[in-house]
Amino acid sequence: MTTQFGPASGEWKTRPFHGTVATVGPALIYSGLDLDDPDEDGNEEESESAAHPAIDIGRAQGMDYVEVSQGSRRARFETGPLGKPFAALNSCSDDLLRSWGLDLEKHCSLSRRGGMDQPPAHHSQDRSRLPHEGPA
Repeated sequence: MTTQFGPASGEWKTRPFHGTVATVGPALIYSGLDLDDPDEDGNEEESESAAHPAIDIGRAQGMDYVEVSQGSRRARFETGPLGKPFAALNSCSDDLLRSWGLDLEKHCSLSRRGGMDQPPAHHSQDRSRLPHEGPA
């Protein structure tokens, strides 16, 4: 499946999952889709920025449809300029971070992504010593 926010973006290879939205019903739900240009294979390029990602509203204003395709089937939703809806999404994301108790200003100015310098002491690289998970 591919998705395009157009005409100001390229196409992304995407893998939405089926779900249900309380006020809408059955839906395709996308996770982690951003509006940066995909690489030449249609995959999203990982941002180098550690800061809280925000959608570029100027760029979104140049997007006036969402197109989804699978094989030869294609559906285009003529949305009109997406600047205002994506500005609302940016605001919602900021509010979500605040609701988690994060300092938004500090989060937006991160210099690097968080992570472990070393795996925890109980972590073993020898997977044969871990209990088997899933069907045999």
